[in-house]
Amino acid sequence: MSKMSTMGSVSGPMPALAQAQAMGGRRRRGKWLWLLASVALIFVLGGLGFFGWGLWAYANHDHIDQIDDPQVVAIVESACATMTREVRLAAVSPGVPVRQQSASIRRQDAAVQRMVATIGGVGPDRIAGDVPTQAWLDDWQRLVGARERYADALQAGGQPGWEIPVEEGAPITTRMDTVSSCTVPPELTPPH
Repeated sequence: MSKMSTMGSVSGPMPALAQAQAMGGRRRRGKWLWLLASVALIFVLGGLGFFGWGLWAYANHDHIDQIDDPQVVAIVESACATMTREVRLAAVSPGVPVRQQSASIRRQDAAVQRMVATIGGVGPDRIAGDVPTQAWLDDWQRLVGARERYADALQAGGQPGWEIPVEEGAPITTRMDTVSSCTVPPELTPPH
């Protein structure tokens, strides 16, 4: 019996020691797993944050091919609607006397000039901050210049023709129509 009790006493503490060692190993593995999970969570949250910031930055940056500043867009839409209405009211039928044609062109051009001045009223900083706006306004001025030269030539006599100014191989009106919802009224283009 003493052998049994010796064995019992020898074998008794072994499972407790093994159990303690196993618990210690589990705790170490648990700490490592917790640390790994924490690091992974930080990377995932960081990645989502970076993605969200990138999406926000893209959505809110100035799209250089579009007038998109809300204040500029609002004034462009309002001024454009007024200009378009005035241009259509000033239009004359083909074949009217040269003096009437010339006067009509000048009234239409004055409507465009008022639109450009109204939009310019938002201020140079805001216009400069919305990249295509200044170039778009310059295109309107170039269109008016071509029309004014045509009106002058009409007044001088003869049957002059005129073309829309071209930039990079395309009429400026093509570019003008793509950067804004304010399209060039057909009454401002050469008769076909």
